[in-house]
Amino acid sequence: MPATKTLYPYETSYDLQLRPYDPFDPTRENVSFGWLDRGEDGDVQKMDLTGRSDWRKLTIQLDANLPGSEMKSVLTSISEWQDDTSLLVSVRCAATKFRRVVELTPGAPYTWSGDVTIRRGDVRSTVELVPLLVRATGIPTSEGTPLEGRAAQASSVIATGRALRLSIDPTNRSIRGALDIKWDAFAESDDPWRNQHRRDLFFLDPHGEEPCLWLNSSYYELKAMLDGKSTKGVDAALRHLTNGSIAQAVWMQLFMTAAGSTMETMEDEDPIPVEGWKKDVLTKFLPRLFPDEQTDEDRVQRLREMFGSPDQMATLMSLLGTAVQEIVDTGSLFEDAVRAVEEVEQ
Repeated sequence: MPATKTLYPYETSYDLQLRPYDPFDPTRENVSFGWLDRGEDGDVQKMDLTGRSDWRKLTIQLDANLPGSEMKSVLTSISEWQDDTSLLVSVRCAATKFRRVVELTPGAPYTWSGDVTIRRGDVRSTVELVPLLVRATGIPTSEGTPLEGRAAQASSVIATGRALRLSIDPTNRSIRGALDIKWDAFAESDDPWRNQHRRDLFFLDPHGEEPCLWLNSSYYELKAMLDGKSTKGVDAALRHLTNGSIAQAVWMQLFMTAAGSTMETMEDEDPIPVEGWKKDVLTKFLPRLFPDEQTDEDRVQRLREMFGSPDQMATLMSLLGTAVQEIVDTGSLFEDAVRAVEEVEQ
C-alpha cells in the first residue's frame, strides 16, 4: 500500500508484527474455539468466526515485535525503546462504530504482549485490530537536538504493520436492505440507453433515492441461471461466477458515484458529507481503503486528495479493487464454483 507510506514526515517502519493466539470466552469455560482458521491477505491477517453463535466474549492473546534494525531506524540515538515508546492495538468495528485502544506490555527487547477482550454485543460484521507503535514521550526541539529525521512529538506513530481482521458475521453485500433489482429486455426496452446497449448484461442506474440494478432478460439463460437453486454442476458454478462478476462491477460503480459526491461538498460538519445510500457505501469502503486512518473525517480527506489527483488515481483504483473483492467475497464465490463442479465429478 504505497500511499500509506508517505503519510509521515519522519522515519516510519511498516514491519511491526502482531500475532494472535489462544482465543477463549472468559464467561463460558465449556466453549472451545480450538485454533481459529487463520489466513493472510496482503496487508491483513484474517481470523474467521462466522457461524459461531455460542460466545459472549472473546479474549485473544497478542504478541507483537519489531525487528531491532527497524527500531533503531525509527528512534533517535537519545531514546530508549522501553521508556520512550508504547505499543497500542487499535480495535475498531466500522459497523457499530465500536472503538478501543489496548496497550501491550513490553517484555524482551522489542517485544510486547497482552490481550484484548471483545463483547459479542458490541460488534458486527468485521472487527479490525491494528498495531501501532507510538512515541510515549516528546523530545524538545531546541537547537542542537539530534532528531536525525525521527519523530519528536509524543503520540507520533513510528511503526505499524498488518492488521488482524476478525470476521464476526457473514459478509453483508447489500446496501441497507437489498439493492433494487429489476429485469428488462434491453433489446425491446423503452429506455433509450438500455435499448442502445442491448448486448449488455446489466445496467446500474445510480439516480434517485436508491440505485437500481437492471438485468437484461433478453438473455433468457441469465435469468434462468441466476434464479436457479442448484448447488451442484455447471449451472451452479456459473451462477457463483456471474454473481461475483456483476457484484464487483456494481460495487465499483456505486463507490465511484459516492466518492465523486464528496468532491461537491467540501464544507460539511458530517465527517462523511453525503447522505442516503452514498453514505452507506462510503461507510463500508473507507475503513478498508484507509485502515491506517483513525477517523472518518481523515479517511474522507484522503479520498478527496486521491480522487482529485491524477497521480494518485492509479493507487486508489488498486486499493478499490482489493476492497471490492473483499466486500463481494470473490474468493468464496470462486471456491463455491469449484466445489459445485468437483461434487459432480466425484
